[in-house]
Amino acid sequence: MSKRFFFDVENGQETIWDEEGVRADTLEQALVDARSVIRDMAGELTDDVLSGELMLVVRDEAGSLVAHLPIEKSQHRFSSSKFGNVQKLIRSHR
Repeated sequence: MSKRFFFDVENGQETIWDEEGVRADTLEQALVDARSVIRDMAGELTDDVLSGELMLVVRDEAGSLVAHLPIEKSQHRFSSSKFGNVQKLIRSHR
């Protein structure tokens, strides 16, 4: 039976909460989906986006933290105005 997993994005200052989630049969399947989101997000990050560490936080349907996955790019910046665009990237994978 599939479960719902949520992919939140944190930058140390703000969190974008994934309110829709994705269905996956296992945590491993959800992590494969999460890594796909990360690859696309890392490719979209630009230098005009606040320096800081970005993390994709995976929660299960009970709200429990099940994984922290770094979103890496050699140099990235993240501002509040750009932070909202990340949610569009996450949704584009659904």
